[in-house]
Amino acid sequence: MEGSGFQTLIAAEFTDVDQLCANARHWDLSFRPLAAPAGPGALARMLQGRARRIDYSYARFLVGLDQRGAPPAGKFTFTIPGSSLGQLWWRGQTTGAQDILVFSPSTELASFSGPDFEVHLISITPEDLAAYAERRGLEVPAKARLPSVFKLPVAHLRRARRVLAGLGAGPGPFAFCDLDILAEGLVCSWLSQAGLRPRRTDPSASGRVVDAFLERVSEGDVRDLRISDLCVAGNISRRALELTFRERFGVSPSAFLKRMRLCQAYRDLTAASSIDRTVGDVMDKVGLTHVGRFAQEYRSLFGELPSHTLAQ
Repeated sequence: MEGSGFQTLIAAEFTDVDQLCANARHWDLSFRPLAAPAGPGALARMLQGRARRIDYSYARFLVGLDQRGAPPAGKFTFTIPGSSLGQLWWRGQTTGAQDILVFSPSTELASFSGPDFEVHLISITPEDLAAYAERRGLEVPAKARLPSVFKLPVAHLRRARRVLAGLGAGPGPFAFCDLDILAEGLVCSWLSQAGLRPRRTDPSASGRVVDAFLERVSEGDVRDLRISDLCVAGNISRRALELTFRERFGVSPSAFLKRMRLCQAYRDLTAASSIDRTVGDVMDKVGLTHVGRFAQEYRSLFGELPSHTLAQ
């Protein structure tokens, strides 16, 4: 691959999500599993590299994730779904296997993925984006008119997956021009859809309730969040919500909420000072009341006691 213009930076399997976040290049990642691993073995596979000016990443995760962080700084990043992506909640939108997501510079990562998540990512500079647009005789519209999610023609999506699958599968013949042409096609499809918004992927009642649930969780609003209240507000049964959650994330809504409360506690403790905040304050903020159980579950998930996180 090196001789064909692609420089490999990372090609590895990971058994620990924290290890993957620490080793990822260009991305500032903070991932948390939505459930305990089903068993021993690799949880994720990642390939990262560069072909001249274009950064490329491939990842496949075998556990549902709360994904936070930031993409490569100062670049536009296009997310191309792999064959096993399924549904993804991303920055307030439920997306599917036909959707291309776009991180503009300074856009943060905030999403929830299911237990089998596969994705390809291409990052380019604003200068290259402008050059692609000029090459096709297109203007770059104002940022507010550009969608964060857009549809790629089916034939182009198949070609993109075919070109990128060779990288995701491991070393092999690869030409920079293929990636260059692919990036140009992504940019032009995106620019041509300025002002458009894709139709919802999941218009069902249970899907709307899940979206509302995830919106509140992503904003850290977990203290007074109740599954029963969501069901009443959305006029759906607890069973319907349970089925939707298990289909999308592989866990029940109550297990998901407990994990999110622990993750929010971790974020608050990491950002807090032991001078003006206690572990009890954080527990109260996220809606956790049993001190002993909290400490045990927190240590199991993060590898340390909450008091140690606060002290650091």
